[in-house]
Amino acid sequence: MKTFIYFVAITALIAGVSAAAAQDTQDSIRVVAPIVIKSAAPNYTSAAMRAHIQGDVLVEAAVSEDGSVGDARVLVSLDSTYGLDEEAIKAVKKCVFTPATLNGKPIATNVTLSVKFALR
Repeated sequence: MKTFIYFVAITALIAGVSAAAAQDTQDSIRVVAPIVIKSAAPNYTSAAMRAHIQGDVLVEAAVSEDGSVGDARVLVSLDSTYGLDEEAIKAVKKCVFTPATLNGKPIATNVTLSVKFALR
């Protein structure tokens, strides 16, 4: 049996932009979301494989101004018993992004990522 693990970014949510925008006196506000430039495949635990656990873990992660990932937490759990939630967080923390920008300046933001575990 082959195992395929997919790592897919589904949405980026810019945190703090509304507060920054309220203080911005410029007529136009340009926000660019972060983009994944390096990702890591999560480890599919052998216990989860034996239990045939498949699906997505939804993870929220803090992306800093330099594009590195800091804190991460599970928003939607797939498996807290066999370790897939923890493996999803480990994989997300290894990601590197182009930083989000507000009017051309890098800003910290939060992103929501879906880490897919699939057996084939």
